[in-house]
Amino acid sequence: MVFLGQVTDKEVQVRVRDLLSGEAYKCKDLSEVIAYSDSVKSACETLKSYLEVARSFGGEEILEV
Repeated sequence: MVFLGQVTDKEVQVRVRDLLSGEAYKCKDLSEVIAYSDSVKSACETLKSYLEVARSFGGEEILEV
């Protein structure tokens, strides 16, 4: 995952393993914390969507009508 903070132009790379291991990131102020938090949440939702789509690549697709 890579995201840009909304408050700064600084690029921050966050890996899932970093989040799971509890790695900490320093911010200048509360608005930067909120911007980074929102960006990480958005990136996690995108990853979740990718994983849900990837799960469907098993060779068959079932559509319920």
